[in-house]
Amino acid sequence: MGVLFFKYFFIFKNNYIFVSQNKVMEEIYFKYHFETDLKDLGLKRYTVCKMLNCTMPTLSSRLNNPGTFTVSEIKTLKNEGFVSMDKLV
Repeated sequence: MGVLFFKYFFIFKNNYIFVSQNKVMEEIYFKYHFETDLKDLGLKRYTVCKMLNCTMPTLSSRLNNPGTFTVSEIKTLKNEGFVSMDKLV
C-alpha cells in the first residue's frame, strides 16, 4: 500500500510541477507580448493605467496573473490596438 501511494503521489507531484511551469511560461509569454504591444503602440504603462482607470500596482498584478483582467479591460485594450489581448480570449 505504501509503495502504491508513493507512486501516485510522485506522479501527482510531477504533473503539478509541469502545470506550474506551464503557468509561469504563459505569464512570461503574455508579459513579453504585452511589452511588445506597448513598444509598438508607443505607450507607457502609466498611460495604460489611465485607460483602465487603475493604479500601477494593479496593472502589475494583472500582468503577473493575466487571468485577472476583466472583460471590459480586455475590450478596452483590444480597441486601443493591443494584440496580446487576443491571447486572453
